Amino acid sequence: MSRTGASLIRYFLPLFVFTCLLLCGCGGMNNNPSNPSTPNNPQTTQVRVVDANGMMPSVNVVIGSTTVLNNVTFLTKTNFVSVPAGMQQLTLNGWLDPPNVSAPENFASGANMTLFFEGCGIFGESSFELLTDDLTPPAAGNFKLRIVDAAINGGGIFTFCPQGSLPAARR
Repeated sequence: MSRTGASLIRYFLPLFVFTCLLLCGCGGMNNNPSNPSTPNNPQTTQVRVVDANGMMPSVNVVIGSTTVLNNVTFLTKTNFVSVPAGMQQLTLNGWLDPPNVSAPENFASGANMTLFFEGCGIFGESSFELLTDDLTPPAAGNFKLRIVDAAINGGGIFTFCPQGSLPAARR
């Protein structure tokens, strides 16, 4: 790797990870933004988009044949929108790598989900993933934190343990 490329990664990667943490937060505890006490309709899914891919200028999210979100840009976190539950064709119009990517995705019935754009097109790596939000309240005195590893080729393992304990060995 060239010296310039290594410098770019050294400065870009920490900023990218910080931006992802800032945008994602804890995954949200709000089932329905207009009325938090109303559960989701079991025939629909609530979906939001977090765009942490700086190489995608503007993406339209199409589920089935319906455009559900327009002009999602870098560092954007959208509000939740209601989409039909079940297996649906997800198309990202405006996605550059590959152009206008399309894939079948399973939208969990009655769930809140986050569609996360990640990667960096200048290194030839762009992807997206659909994550189910954990809406169960944490035990008293605790909190929940979602960390999305959106590193460009590689990544790491984040382990949080109670003070004084070590992580269990991974196999």
